[in-house]
Amino acid sequence: MRKFNKKTIFTALLVYLYSILAVPAINFRLEQSISDPISLVGFQAIHVIISYILSALAIVTIGREKKRSETLLWEILLIDLPSVWMATLVIQVYLFAMYAGVSLLETNAMFLTRIGALMAGAEIYRYIRYIRDRERKTKSE
Repeated sequence: MRKFNKKTIFTALLVYLYSILAVPAINFRLEQSISDPISLVGFQAIHVIISYILSALAIVTIGREKKRSETLLWEILLIDLPSVWMATLVIQVYLFAMYAGVSLLETNAMFLTRIGALMAGAEIYRYIRYIRDRERKTKSE
């Protein structure tokens, strides 16, 4: 038995780091380096499409792994809580003043909310599978 689901947690952490750090930095660089508005929009669109494709691949990878009772605490701390935080980020940014002045979160709140909602959806799917597997095991015993 594995004590730590390394592949799932590592993939989720990469998605979070990419979404929170790399995407805003790339968007900022694009805005600073390209002066033509049409080219800027084109490059940003390509970047967003690639970001969503990479995020979708990561979410599929996470969704395919089954939850295990021995790694449940780690997955709650490292996957579930950050995904709920990201999924509710738009509400947090616009209703609460705790993110005032944090332009990294304010300008990318919609993108981060979408990624967080997708990650939360993958986790809900994994919980449903986890509960069904537990029910099957109890019925078979």
